[in-house]
Formats: sequence, C-alpha cells, structure tokens
Amino acid sequence: MAVKPQSQSAILSRLAAFALIFTCAVVAAAPQARGSGPTLAITEFTNDGGAPASTVSTLGNALYAAIDQSGKYTAVGGGPLHVKNPLREGDSLVNALDAARQVHAEEIITTDLISVTGGTITYRLSAYRVDPIAFIRSQIFTQSSLAGPALTAGFVTNLSTLHAPRTAIGTIYSVDGGVKADMGAAGGFSLGDQFNVVRSSQKVAEAKIVSIDLNTATLDIYNASSGYKPQIGDQLVGIGTQPAVPPAARTNANTFSIIGILFATGAALLAVNHPSAGAPPVPSPTPTSSSSAFTVSFNSKSGTPPSESFIFVFSQTVNTAGIVFTNNTYVSYEKMNGGSVITPAGTPVTNLGGAPPSFNAGNTQLTINSSTLNPGDVLIFTFTSSITSVSAAPLLANTLTVTAAFAHHPVPHAARIKQVPITVQGGVLVQPPHGGGPKPQPQHPDSTPKNPR
Repeated sequence: MAVKPQSQSAILSRLAAFALIFTCAVVAAAPQARGSGPTLAITEFTNDGGAPASTVSTLGNALYAAIDQSGKYTAVGGGPLHVKNPLREGDSLVNALDAARQVHAEEIITTDLISVTGGTITYRLSAYRVDPIAFIRSQIFTQSSLAGPALTAGFVTNLSTLHAPRTAIGTIYSVDGGVKADMGAAGGFSLGDQFNVVRSSQKVAEAKIVSIDLNTATLDIYNASSGYKPQIGDQLVGIGTQPAVPPAARTNANTFSIIGILFATGAALLAVNHPSAGAPPVPSPTPTSSSSAFTVSFNSKSGTPPSESFIFVFSQTVNTAGIVFTNNTYVSYEKMNGGSVITPAGTPVTNLGGAPPSFNAGNTQLTINSSTLNPGDVLIFTFTSSITSVSAAPLLANTLTVTAAFAHHPVPHAARIKQVPITVQGGVLVQPPHGGGPKPQPQHPDSTPKNPR
C-alpha cells in the first residue's frame, strides 16, 4: 500500500526530531572542546586611582588577553565588559553578574585600579562564579610595568593566584542528635570528606562527613584526644586542598538521561520558536557566610593626632609566622584628607611612624600605630588573603576605613560664659555689671519704690 506524501512528511519530521535529540545527547556526553577551565569575563577597570583613560584601557586589554594566554580559561565578552554605574543603576556586583550572564560567562572578575604612582600600578581583582553565585577570591596586586608582554604575563600570574587551591573550613554548630556542621553540598562538600577538628588552635580529633544535605553535614568523630567531646564552635579544617571554586551542588549524581535530554531539547526548541521567552534566569542567592569565615574588623582607636593607635580584631588566631609590615603583601594603607590623596594606596603601614605594628599575646588583635597624622585624616587599610589563620584558612580580604581624631578647639577665654549671681534689692532685679559699661549705682535706703496706683 502506498504511503501518502503527507504521511511521509510527518515521518521525516519525526525522524529529524529523533536525530536532533540523539545529536544533543551525543554532544552532552562528549568532552567539551574548550578545555577544563571555565569561560571567564572581566569588567572594565574602575578608575579610583584617577589614571589616564589610555592606562585604564591598556590594563583591561592586557587582563583580557591574559585569560586565553593562561591556557586554563576561555575569554568571553570580546573585551572588558561595561558595567552599569552603581550610583545610578543598582549594586555594582549585581550589575557585573548580569553583564557576565549576557555573554554566558561561568566566572566574572571585577577590577579596580587603585593607584598609579611612580610607575607602580596597584589594583584589586575579585573573582566570582556566576551561577550559582559563589565568591572565589579577592586580592590586591601590584605591577611595575605597563609594557604589553610584561603586563599580560603579570596578569596570568594573578589569575593563578585567584584560583589557587583552597582549604575547606567549617564549624560545628550543633551536637544535638549528632554532630552537625555548616558544610553542605551548596559549599562544594560531599560524603566522605575528611577534616581535622581544631579547638584553641590545637588539633583534638578528626572528622568525616557521613550524611549531607544542601547546607548541613553530619559528622563522624574519630582519632579523638583523651577526654575530647565535640562542642559548638569547634573548627573543621579540610585534610588536603580543594579547588578554588566550590563545585555547584548536585541534586542528582546521574544527570545524563534520555528524559533529561528530551526535556532540554524541548525547552531549546520552545526557545527557538519563542525568542522573547526572556533573559537567562537570575542566579540563586549567595549562601550566607558562616561563622567559620576568617575575617578582620576594626575595633577601636586611641590617642590624638599626630599619635594614634588603631586596633583590628581577627575572627581566628592569626598565623604570624613570616608576616612583615614593611611591604604591602599582608596589609597596607591609603591616606586622604579633604578628598585629596595624601598617601597612595598600597603604602606599607610602617610609613605611618610610631611603634611597629604588633599582635597581642593571643594573635587575634593587631595594633597599628601612627605618629604622622593630621586631624581628620582618613585612613583606608587593606588586609589581603596572604594573612592566614593557624588552621590555614586565608583571610577574607577586606578594606577598612577609619578617621583620625579631629583637633580639639578650646573655647576662647573671652567667649566663655561666666555665671554671676543675680540679686534683688528692694523688690527690683539688679543686673550684674556688663563689660566696661557703667555699673548700676546703689540705691539709697530711703528710695524704696512706691507701689503703682
């Protein structure tokens, strides 16, 4: 029996559809040609250092070129991405992530040119995974040349630093019904991960993840010191290193299936037929920071210009071995007054004068001293992730701003208010003497005023 042309057309359409599905399945199962590294985009350098526009452009182009030259990443976006001005159009990071999604970047590096002084360039690079959002690392770098090859080579090294292996860190937050820690699949943790348990900077046991969900892990404690019992606040330090970028949480380990391919293909065909379906989905919120993050904050200050002391507090005990303050590797500062830069960013804190910076006995507080301040000086301290805790956690890089005390201007003696007694004589208010004017004459005893009629 002959097949009708319309039926043949329908059959061919079905065969083409199955061929498309099979092709998609093969592509999904095949290794990616782009390599193991992520697609990476960068933002245009913000010009906080007030450098010429040509310098800003040179830096952006060199960093973009360094992405491909590193051999580990694929540059996307065609160059540095223009990000909406946060003063007019929302948060700068949200805008950067939105720009990255539009060019299908898996990671975005935000950039900030801090200063260009004496041939030295100081800048900050901060890396983020785009979807789901995850902070990777932020650090301040310096280079001493704007020459093309040397500048690009320096950026290649910076990219490696931002993506250096990390140490997994967590905290025991509950011992009710099992030992639980803030280390879920969303943070890149998985069953079987092992940790050293640290209390008061000392290893007291080892732990292994035996159960996990999106935000929480249940631990098995073993090799414990005599008398050790898990407590809330005990720190967990990963045994071995992990990739710089936490892997995205997986809801199902077997992600490749015919049903999934059919669903994805159907969605793709719908998108082709309905191009106005909308922009890529907004990434999920950043997981909230846990108490295990190694942070620094401003605590207090004392003294008056020119000599003041500033105390900073760390959330974990600092590994002070090798820390020096005569360069900007660990901490540096910038000084401003009245909106003008007095001392450029990246200056070693020893330039402030006074006693050398020092840690307290427990290595959790740092005091930075100065003997060169003027009233109202604004100091911007930059702490880098080169500072680590005794449990090998890198410091979450931070910039902290403090202001020197303003001068105390005493009230001039002539302007001070002097309290003087006010008296009533014979029912009449007698005013005190005024300056150099004539003093009131005393009244005669017989001159008692008469009552008015």
